[in-house]
Amino acid sequence: LSLHDALPIYKMMKNSFLRFFSWKRGNELTIRKHYNEFYIVVILYLQSFIGLFTLFLPNAFIYVLDKLIFILLMFIVLTANNFKFNRYFWFIISMISVFFMINALFYQNPINLLGVYITFISIFIPVLYLINQDINYKSIFYFWEKISTLFTLLLPLYIYLVINSKISYFDVALLTNINVAGIAFNLVLVNRNKKFWSFLFLFANLFVGFIFGSRSIFVATVFILIFIYLIFYKDKNFKFYLQIFCWGVLLILIAINLIPLLLSLQNFLFDHNISSRNLNLFIQQLTAQNRELYLSGRDDIYPVVLNYLSKSSGFPSGLGVARVLTGGVYYHAHNFFLELLLTFGVIIGSIFSLVYIYIIIFLSLKSRKTYRDAFIIILLVSFTVRSFFAAYFLQDTMFILGFSMLMKNLFSKKGTQNL
Repeated sequence: LSLHDALPIYKMMKNSFLRFFSWKRGNELTIRKHYNEFYIVVILYLQSFIGLFTLFLPNAFIYVLDKLIFILLMFIVLTANNFKFNRYFWFIISMISVFFMINALFYQNPINLLGVYITFISIFIPVLYLINQDINYKSIFYFWEKISTLFTLLLPLYIYLVINSKISYFDVALLTNINVAGIAFNLVLVNRNKKFWSFLFLFANLFVGFIFGSRSIFVATVFILIFIYLIFYKDKNFKFYLQIFCWGVLLILIAINLIPLLLSLQNFLFDHNISSRNLNLFIQQLTAQNRELYLSGRDDIYPVVLNYLSKSSGFPSGLGVARVLTGGVYYHAHNFFLELLLTFGVIIGSIFSLVYIYIIIFLSLKSRKTYRDAFIIILLVSFTVRSFFAAYFLQDTMFILGFSMLMKNLFSKKGTQNL
C-alpha cells in the first residue's frame, strides 16, 4: 500500500471519526471547537484504552507505554492550546513535588514512593492544565456519552482479554463503571429520545461488570446508576415516583429470588464454557459457604491500620504507611478515609473527611445544579463508593480529575450552566 493510496483511507477515517463526535453549533463540529472537553473525557478512558495494547504487548511494556501515552496526550493538549501556561500551574506542580520529596526523606524505601509519584503526576499534569482552560461542562457529557458508546461496543474485546488473563477483572469493572455513569446521566437528562439504545448499553455494561468484573466496583456501579437517577432526574412528577415504586418492587422480587436466579445464570454460563469469578463469589457469599469472601483479604489490613491509628499521636504519618505496616503486602489502606487518617493524621484527616463529605452532600442537594456540579459529583461519588474497599486516591483518575475540578471551581461561578 503506497502513501498515495493510503491518503484517501486516512481522510475517510478522519471524517468518520469527526462525524461520530459531531454536535453542530453553527457550522463547526464540537470536537474542533471544544477539544479541551474532549481531552478531559479521553483522560477518563485512557487506562482502559491502554489495556487494549495487551493484545499484542507483554504486561512488562504496559507500564512504560502508559506513561508514554500520557506524555503524548500532554503534548497534544499543549499544542491545541498554543503552549499557554500560567503561574498557578507551575506553583501547584512544585508544591506537590516538594510534598513527595519531604515524604520520601522520612520513608524507609523512597523508590516505592517514586512509583506512586510518577503514576499520580502523569495523570495530574494534563488534568491540572486542562481545568485551567475555559471548559464547557455540557460538552463534556456529550463526549462522555459518545466515548462510552464506543467502549461499550468494544466490551467483547475486553471480555476476551480478561478471560485470557491479559487484563484483570478490576480493569473491566472500572470500564463498565465509567460507561454506566456517562450513559446514565445522558439518558436521564440529555438524550431521552435515545432510550432504547441507552438502556441496551446500560444493560450490557451492567451484565459485563457483574459477570467479568469486581464485586465492589459492581456495587459502586449500581449505586452510581441509582444516584444519578434520583439526583438528576428533572421532572419529579407522579410518573417519576411511579417508576421508583415499580423499580423498587422489581428489586424486591429479585432480592427474594436472588440465589435461584444466580444459580440459573451460573449454570447457563457453565453450559457455554464461561466461568465467572464474580458470580461464583457472590453465590458463595450469599449461601454462606464462605463468610470471609466479602473483604477479600482486606480484613488483614483493617485491624492493623486501626491498631496503628489508636496508638498514634494524631499527627500526619505521610504516604506509604500502609505498605510499611503490612510488610509490603498492601501499598494503601484499601479505604479512602482510613488512608486520609494515616496520611494526614487523625485530626487533619478527620477534618478533611468531614469537609469532603459535606461538600459532596451540599452539591448533590443543591436546588439549582450546574453541569460543572454534576460532573464533579458523579466523579467523586463513584470514587468514594469504590474507595471503601479498593480505590487508591493518588492513582484513581476519577478522584484526581473530580477533586482537582472541585478545588479549582469551589468558589468560582465562571462558565457555569444550569442543568
